[in-house]
Amino acid sequence: MSGDLDTLFQALADPTRRAMLERLSRGPASVSDLARPFDISLPAVVQHLAVLEAAGGRHLAQGRPRADLPARRRRAEPRRAMDQRPAPGMGSAPRPAGELPRRRPGEALMTERNVVHATFCLERRYPVPPARAFAAWASAEAKARWFDGPEGTEIYERSLDFRAGGAERLWGRHPSGKVSDFQARYFEVIPNARIIYGYDMYVDRVKLSVSLATIEFHADGEGTRLVMTEQGAPSWTATTTPAAARRGPPGCSRSSECR
Repeated sequence: MSGDLDTLFQALADPTRRAMLERLSRGPASVSDLARPFDISLPAVVQHLAVLEAAGGRHLAQGRPRADLPARRRRAEPRRAMDQRPAPGMGSAPRPAGELPRRRPGEALMTERNVVHATFCLERRYPVPPARAFAAWASAEAKARWFDGPEGTEIYERSLDFRAGGAERLWGRHPSGKVSDFQARYFEVIPNARIIYGYDMYVDRVKLSVSLATIEFHADGEGTRLVMTEQGAPSWTATTTPAAARRGPPGCSRSSECR
């Protein structure tokens, strides 16, 4: 019980999460709605919601776009642990059914790392054809117009090899002193139609999340309907608090600036 309370109090200790929880208490809200009052990225909002969910919250947003955060246990109960006892010899009598031995007090857990899972989906409409919307993602120069850190960020490296099998990196120091490092690998690039990439997100050399993103470009009259679906696994170690695992890739809060 004390562990559950510690997790709950730790989740509510962050003022941003408390503000989000207060907003959600008034009714459903999208990820974009929750991000609007804060200078944080959309994946950071998803990670905040995941921390609240892990602390015992309910499904926090409804409708599309939404934070799709099914409740998950952070570790298996002892009686559900994998049976690691030696297999009986050939011809031996079957092992009697029964629970596995419970973990003894003070015995170390198998892992010190925790992980939660989250998915969000965004839709945007732009008054430009798909080819122009796609071009905003296709070069380092075009992407630098909207994919960066907060104002005043010092960029150490910005690189983009935009092709299937290519890589991207955006590494820099924020005005707060935090150093973020976005490292991506492209799996599929279909011109003017679809982009699929996976990325690792580091802050101060600590890996905070692993994500898979799909960007779809659909003709919508004379414009474009862009659909972004991201599936992430934010995580933290025993020495990294959930509050430290809240930032997404730099610049994502401005992802609607496709011009």
